[in-house]
Amino acid sequence: MYVSGAGSKELIFIYNILPGDEALPLMIQTPDIIRFDGFDGGIFKYLGHDDRNLMESRYIAADLSWDGQIASNVFIDTKPPTIVNITVDSTCGVNKTHRAGDIILVHVIFDKPVVIFGDVRLQMRTVRPVGAFASFHGKLNRETVVFRYFVEEGHWSRDVDLKNTSESIYFIGDTGASIFHESTHPVSAADLNFGSFDVPSIRIEGRKPFIKDIYISNGEDGAAVYGKDDEFLVAVKMSCPVVVAKGPPVLIIDAGSGYKEANFTSGNNTSTLLFQYIVEIGDRSSEFLKVKMLCIASGCIDGSSNEGYIQQLSSRPSLNADLTLPEQNASITGTIEYLMRNVVSIDTMHAPKTFVRSIELWGDGGIVGVGEVIRIHVIFSDRVYCRGGLKLRLNTKSRAAYESGTGTKKLIFVLKTKLQDATKRLDWELNENSNTAFICETNSHSGSCSITNGKGEQVDLSLVDEDGQFRIPYPLSPEIEVSSTPPKIVSVHANPSHFGDCPSSMICEYTAGDIIVLNLKFDYEISIRGNPRIKVACYDGVNDYVYATFDSDLSNDTNAAFKYVVLPGHTTESLPLSYYYEEIDVLHNNDTSIKRKSTYPTVSANLLPPDPAFYPLKSETNILIVVDAIKVPSIRKLSFKNTTGIYSPGDRILLVVEFDKNVDVSGTPVLLLNVGRGKKGCAFYSSGSNTTELIFYYDVGLSHCTEKLEYDSKYSLVKSHNEQCTNGNGWIKRTSDTSIIDADLTLPTPGSRGSLSFDSSLLLDCSEPYISKIWSPESPGSFNAKQKVSILVQFSRSVVVHGSPMLLLETGTIDRWAVYKSKLNESTLEFEYVVRLGDKTDDLEYWTDEDLLRSSVPSFNLNGGSIMASSTNPVLEADIHINPSHGTLNGHNQPVHLNEGEAEFLGLKIGQRGNDYRLRFTFDQNPRVFQDETGVIMQQSCEYEVNGNEEDRNFDDGFGSAVALRNGLLAVSAPKKKVPKSEIQVVKVQSEASEKQLEVQIISTKVDLELSTRSIQTFSTFANRDEEIRGTFSLAYEDPNTGYLFSSEIFFTADAEAQFMKEQLNEKLPILNNVEVNRLANSQCNCKNGWTWEVTFLDASLGIGPLITNGTTLEGRGAGITKSEVVSPTNMLHGFFTLLNPFTFTSSRNISFAATAQEMKYIIEQDLAVTIQSIQAGNLDPRDIPELGRRWKITFLSHIGPYGEDANVPNLIANGTFLNGAKSKVWTYVEIEGKSPLQGSLAFSFRGSNYSSFIPFDASGEIIKQTLES
Repeated sequence: MYVSGAGSKELIFIYNILPGDEALPLMIQTPDIIRFDGFDGGIFKYLGHDDRNLMESRYIAADLSWDGQIASNVFIDTKPPTIVNITVDSTCGVNKTHRAGDIILVHVIFDKPVVIFGDVRLQMRTVRPVGAFASFHGKLNRETVVFRYFVEEGHWSRDVDLKNTSESIYFIGDTGASIFHESTHPVSAADLNFGSFDVPSIRIEGRKPFIKDIYISNGEDGAAVYGKDDEFLVAVKMSCPVVVAKGPPVLIIDAGSGYKEANFTSGNNTSTLLFQYIVEIGDRSSEFLKVKMLCIASGCIDGSSNEGYIQQLSSRPSLNADLTLPEQNASITGTIEYLMRNVVSIDTMHAPKTFVRSIELWGDGGIVGVGEVIRIHVIFSDRVYCRGGLKLRLNTKSRAAYESGTGTKKLIFVLKTKLQDATKRLDWELNENSNTAFICETNSHSGSCSITNGKGEQVDLSLVDEDGQFRIPYPLSPEIEVSSTPPKIVSVHANPSHFGDCPSSMICEYTAGDIIVLNLKFDYEISIRGNPRIKVACYDGVNDYVYATFDSDLSNDTNAAFKYVVLPGHTTESLPLSYYYEEIDVLHNNDTSIKRKSTYPTVSANLLPPDPAFYPLKSETNILIVVDAIKVPSIRKLSFKNTTGIYSPGDRILLVVEFDKNVDVSGTPVLLLNVGRGKKGCAFYSSGSNTTELIFYYDVGLSHCTEKLEYDSKYSLVKSHNEQCTNGNGWIKRTSDTSIIDADLTLPTPGSRGSLSFDSSLLLDCSEPYISKIWSPESPGSFNAKQKVSILVQFSRSVVVHGSPMLLLETGTIDRWAVYKSKLNESTLEFEYVVRLGDKTDDLEYWTDEDLLRSSVPSFNLNGGSIMASSTNPVLEADIHINPSHGTLNGHNQPVHLNEGEAEFLGLKIGQRGNDYRLRFTFDQNPRVFQDETGVIMQQSCEYEVNGNEEDRNFDDGFGSAVALRNGLLAVSAPKKKVPKSEIQVVKVQSEASEKQLEVQIISTKVDLELSTRSIQTFSTFANRDEEIRGTFSLAYEDPNTGYLFSSEIFFTADAEAQFMKEQLNEKLPILNNVEVNRLANSQCNCKNGWTWEVTFLDASLGIGPLITNGTTLEGRGAGITKSEVVSPTNMLHGFFTLLNPFTFTSSRNISFAATAQEMKYIIEQDLAVTIQSIQAGNLDPRDIPELGRRWKITFLSHIGPYGEDANVPNLIANGTFLNGAKSKVWTYVEIEGKSPLQGSLAFSFRGSNYSSFIPFDASGEIIKQTLES
């Protein structure tokens, strides 16, 4: 079927292959190669132009005859695919048993490419579970489909001969899925019957391995007798090969002296595990040994374990073996025949006597402090059994007591060292007149003392022989010294948690919230108990001592760490931080000590640090530390990262706010910018926290225009939520580990040194690019078909283009598009028009709709693209308005010079009608910042004027006395040419308003709601000199107007935290409308624990009296509390303002910030001579008080202007010099401009002449005649 290609030399046909089609290869019949079905008179035509008349088109039928040959390598085969083979690929190889964890991949091979739809599965003929499925895994190639079968626990099957298809375990499962012959639209289903090909046999075994038999595996043909130290192997036969995943396992057997362990030796990855048993003294047996259990690891004598450490062997072992014995306490035999013939016998009665092999120190040796617990191991030749109070004599005259080990070959003795045990080398020592160091004493507490072997014989404890030679290694090793030397401090370093503010390479400064750690290094390991502290040489403003307290998390065995947290007010007064040359304070708490490390610390350390006069306190990098928690960060200057220039909407400008100290930033502070036209822009914080330079980013908005970008005021850096910028609350504080001190965010005055605009100037240009010129660089010229014409479109400023805009041209009968080609420069676009056969025009112009409302706007087509003002992220669309063609601006269009006011252009002329002309006005000094435009409609018109020459005319010249208009041709008669003819001019007077519209102006006052409503009170606790303040005090609140007491007294401890006081006041005195609390040390009191609380009432707009303080429950000589004093009252609106009439330059009397509507009306009418219809007055804030802002909406009647009564009232100007309050302001603006129907008077002037006298707007013709003639 034909699908496309009309209008070109190539036609495209599509043939859909149907079931049953076959072609090897595809042939195309040459007779009747193109046939028309289902249409009357279907025909191919050639589209061209007649040479005699290029404007008339004709069609020529195509010749469809063709005698060529078609070469084709296209084959069509719609027979269904069939299975030709099946292969198996598995992780354990072909024709082997597959176990749990193994993966079997079955490859089903077709004779043609196939495609899979849905969940195709392969059914496996398994015994358990019945009919398991192999899932579709993918395609190995276009003909091979791969199925994946994962063997799980419980799956198994018998061997199957798959050569017999009737016994095959495979068939394609009917799951609603399908396999089709691969094609563009698959419709031919595959034949899923298996053929007569060979299929490999598969066996699946997913059942748990289990123990089949346990027997002796030494290989003797007859009975064997085992003595001491003889060994034999025990075999555990499993049902299938297993892997020993963890362990190693042990076999618990009874050799006649209790249960003991036989150790695993080999058999991993086989079905037989071998365990070795070595006969010990006390073992005995005359018949069969007994097996208790198979354990996965040593030490499980008292309990069984079946946790899966022995698993079925597979490519992915996961199936735990069943370790249950075939029959509990089954005999250990060979085969059944061997059981009948053999008896296993163990006899150790004639084994040699048990003796001491060695005495060893447990651990690494070295030097330990007094109080350390030392353990000594005594190794015997056989298992021994100890009873009573056995001890080991040492060379310190102390005795190590038996601790544990009975029933093993190792006994453990323990010594808790004391001062008397201090020695250069600890060792055992022989008892007096004895060959042993062991002491076996019988007492009432431990009973009789004995140490025997498995046969019950006494153990030989002698350590030397008859010749006095040591029978065991001597001396005791490894070597250990017990020391009583007290540790001492060898060095002190200060390690701040961060680098700090470092004005030089030798000194760093730290502030409130920083943490400085003093590390005291000792020469021996120490043990610290309690909370020791070090007094540091730093001042807190109240002469209290400042301490660094012990921090166990930062300490280690030889280093004691003391943490000093810098608080507000702390300072070293520009001197390096140091400590007092005195012992570490451990006496302030009875439970505090620093001793030499041992199990039971005994020796107290020397706590006097090095003298700081000779060893100044420095960091490990040799830096001196200065503390100053008094200085507040302030702003040095602001600057741009961008270069000076012009920026457009979408551009991003980076600003730098530089502080004199490192600052920490939380949240998203904003910098409010003055972006022109009374608007504010938001520069958001981006980066720079913990440095002196904060980076803000500002994205230029669509309406942001200003000659010099600057911030709004000294208070434009805002850290809290700003409604316009929609940022969250945050803060800017001096950098420290826990930043506390708020930075001073006051900016340099805009325009002054340090401000943004002082050193650089960034201009914001939001003017829309518009088309300022369209022309062709190839004009004049003449062009023929297929030639290209370049058309340039120039914009008022640089632009970026996306897509392919087009410009429609007037090219005769068929209008053509000029297509965008490229940018010649930043503001000029090049379009290309290709002349085609039939195009004709004497003066190429863009297209214009020549209907009644003549317009050329549709001639510029963005074609789905865009043209925008250039910027890094263009967002400002260009104005692509085009004036109607041939509409040039003539007349007196010279610039008008003025400093202020209105510019009036007289005598402008457009010589062609059009519906949507646009005139643009710009200010020459800075056209980017100020420009305006107006729309003009030029309708049909005639000019009744004859231009004659007064000096050269013929008598009775009648030029233009008759005209005729026909088919676009204007005929003008000219009898008696050069005879002057009267000129007719029409004067119209009109007004935009058909009825009077009253002017409405708004006067409004404003104050910063947050700053103005705040009130701060302070109160302090005090006491006699050096006296510590304890106990409690209370706060209450009484209504200052009614004397009503709200709630009961709220009690606080003498050192109440600010946060706790805030929570209590907000919870129990909600009438206070939310408070913040700050606590500072009372610097006026030479007492201890004296504080000043600063309570900030966030909303005191309705009046809040002083809090009532009560210190009768405070303890300490002279202890008390001051009255709460208001140190910062509210600063809401108060005072007055004045209004100025700019027409008469008269000023009003003082107007109160809370003036009523009647008072405002009286003042304006009396002082400013403007009549008022009505005034609506109201408060701006929901709290409804004028102190938070007030608004007057004034509807005027008229005022007396230069031409009489005028509804357009002058814009009143407000003066708020004497208006007070936090950031107080008063301003006016016009909401509705006043307008009147036509009235007044007018005057006339011929070009260049003076004006006539004024006459009424509705003067008669006679009056106008007299006026003009005068």
